[in-house]
Amino acid sequence: MRLRIFMLLALSLLPGCRGWIQTRLDLVDQARRGIALGAGDLTDQARVADELTVLRRRLLDQAFDQDARAQATLTPEWVIEARQAYAVGLTALEDQRRSHSSARLVAADNLTAADQALERLRWLDELELHSLDRLTAAFRARRDSATTRP
Repeated sequence: MRLRIFMLLALSLLPGCRGWIQTRLDLVDQARRGIALGAGDLTDQARVADELTVLRRRLLDQAFDQDARAQATLTPEWVIEARQAYAVGLTALEDQRRSHSSARLVAADNLTAADQALERLRWLDELELHSLDRLTAAFRARRDSATTRP
């Protein structure tokens, strides 16, 4: 008798579990789509950052050329100072490019890790759903066999 009451109680609760698990699966799928969109945004940001680096380099080159043309006479001291200033500008541009590139790699790694965690969560939810289906089938089989006994 106790087993029958337990089975009836369990069977009454199981359908709600299925809906809850399916909702979690849908949420995981939506989160993974969001991560894919974020990864696409990172690609776009990388392209824009590269274009900006090229533009800044062009502007630095133009500034150096204008400074050189503005000099009436190019003295060795001026050339040395201008070359040093130009080198500092190039170094700053390269440091900034490297910093942005590193930040993008970290962001991409974080998105990949989050997607992998969601993939594992989806697998666990699917396993739980499969187990629930098997448990429901076992309860129904047991109930059906109990009701068909004379």
